[in-house]
Amino acid sequence: MIEIASIGEVIVRAGVDADEAQLQRVIRAVRSA
Repeated sequence: MIEIASIGEVIVRAGVDADEAQLQRVIRAVRSA
């Protein structure tokens, strides 16, 4: 179960990082617009 929990945390963290990257891209696009 510990391994499954660890994998779940990694997936969640990866998703959060991806969301932050997308938000930064949107913010940059808005500022440059």
